[in-house]
Amino acid sequence: MRKYFAIFVLVVGFIFSITSCSSHETEEEYAYRDTNGRTMAAAPQQVEGATVAAPTVTPIPSPPNRILADIGYATVMMDGGSTFALTSEGILWAWGSNARGQLGIGTIYYTHYPTPVMENVQTVNPSWWQTFAVCNNNILWAWGYNLNRPLGDGTRVNRSEPYALMENVISVYNMRGGNFVIDRYNTLWVLQRTGPVVFLKNVATMVYGYDIGFAITTNGELWSWGSNTFGRLGDDSPIGLSRREPSFVMSNVIHVEAFLFSVFAITENGELWAWGANEGEFGNGQLGDGTSERRNYPVRIMDNVASVHTISPEERVFALKTNGELWGWGVNRGGELGDGTMEFQSNPVPILDNVVSFYVGDVSNFALRSDNTLWGWSRSWHLRERNPTQIAENVVYFTRSSNTFFAIKESGELYSWGNNSSGVLGDGTTERRTHYERVRVMGDVVSIYLLHQDRHVFAITANSVLWAWGANQKVPVQIMCLLGTGRMLVPSDTNE
Repeated sequence: MRKYFAIFVLVVGFIFSITSCSSHETEEEYAYRDTNGRTMAAAPQQVEGATVAAPTVTPIPSPPNRILADIGYATVMMDGGSTFALTSEGILWAWGSNARGQLGIGTIYYTHYPTPVMENVQTVNPSWWQTFAVCNNNILWAWGYNLNRPLGDGTRVNRSEPYALMENVISVYNMRGGNFVIDRYNTLWVLQRTGPVVFLKNVATMVYGYDIGFAITTNGELWSWGSNTFGRLGDDSPIGLSRREPSFVMSNVIHVEAFLFSVFAITENGELWAWGANEGEFGNGQLGDGTSERRNYPVRIMDNVASVHTISPEERVFALKTNGELWGWGVNRGGELGDGTMEFQSNPVPILDNVVSFYVGDVSNFALRSDNTLWGWSRSWHLRERNPTQIAENVVYFTRSSNTFFAIKESGELYSWGNNSSGVLGDGTTERRTHYERVRVMGDVVSIYLLHQDRHVFAITANSVLWAWGANQKVPVQIMCLLGTGRMLVPSDTNE
C-alpha cells in the first residue's frame, strides 16, 4: 500500500511551484521584459515592437450530416478531450471539449466538428485546459483556463481566443508547476504569475517528467530543478529536497529521459548514465549498475548507447546501442525482458540485434529491425513469448498505447490488434484480437496518432485526408483533409 500511496502522491498530490505572487494583476499595470531587454505590454492581440495581426481565418460551416475535408500533411494531438489539427499550411483547427475556452474559438461550448482557430501556426502545445501556439514569426500565443494564472500573462482572465504573449519563441514546455519557453536566443523562460521570467540561459532543449525538469545547454551541460524524490535531481543533494532554481548535474549530455523513479542521460560519446531509485519497494534494479543502491548522482551504465526507454513504474529498461543491439535489464518475472529467462537482471543483457527502434510496454515489448520485420515478446494474452518472435514483415512504422497495437506496412496498409473495448482497432467491433488475428484497417496510411487513453485513433492517408475512429465511431470515417481551405465530404463508413 505504501508503494501505491507514494505513486499517488508523486503523480497527483505533490505540487512544486516556481511561481511568485504580485500585487500587479491588472492588464493595464502588467509589463515584462522581452529577450532584448525591452519592456513589453501584454495588451490583447498585440506585442510591443512587433506587428501581430489577430487570427484571420474564415470559419467553414459544417452541416450535421456532413464532415469537413481538405486541409495536407500535418499533426494531430489531443489533451483532456480537446483535439487539434495543424495543417501543412499552418492553419490550426480544433474540436471537442472546450469548458475553459481551451479550443481558442471564442466560446466555451463543446464543438463536434473542426473549427478554424488561427493561421500561420508553426507548433501547438495543448496542456489540459490551456493551449499554447508558436506562429511562423515566433510569436507565442496562449489561451484557455487562467484563474491560477498558468498562461503567464499577469492576469486571472480566462481566454477563449488566442492572446499574443511573447515574441522570439522557439518552443514551449508544459511542466507541472509551471510552463516554460525557449526563445531564439537560447534563453529558457518560466511563465510565472506576473509574466515571463528568465530561468536559465544558453539552453538548447528541455525535458520534464512529473515534478522535475531538466535543461541541456548549448555546450552540453545538464541542469535540474524540482523535487529530489529518490535522488532524481542527480546533483548529489539530499533526497526529498526541492529546488526552485536550476542545479548543475553533469557535462557533455545530448539526451535525457526523466521517469517516475529514475533518470537516464546519454553523453556525446554514447555513454549511458543513470540515477534515482534502485532498491526496495520503489526500485527494481532499473538503473542497470549491478546493484540495488539508490543513487542521487549519475553512475555510468554502458557505452555506445543511441537511445534508452522504459515506462513508469520502471520495472525494466531497454537501451539501443549504436550498432543496432538492443539490451535490457530489470524485473523479468514473466520473461518480459526477452532474454529467454525469468531471472531478474541488474546488469544489461543482450536481447536482439539489427534493431532500428523499440517500444516498451508494461508486459509486452516490440522491436522493429533493419529488414522491416516486427518482433515481439510478452507475457500478455495477445503474445506469450519469452524470446523475441517475428510477428510481421514489411513494417515501416509501429506504435502502441497500453495493449492496443498498430503497424503500417510498406504498402501503406494499416493493421491493428490487441484490446478493443472502445472500438479502437477500427474493425467495427469491440472484440480483442491477438497478433495472429490482426485486422487490416485501411490503406494508403502515412501516419497514425493514438490519443486520449486508447479511446480515439487518427490516421492521415497519402491524399492528406484525416480519418478517425474509436469511442465515437468503430470504423474509420473522414474528418477533414489537411490541404487547402476546406470543402465538404460525405462521411465514409467503409474500411476502404
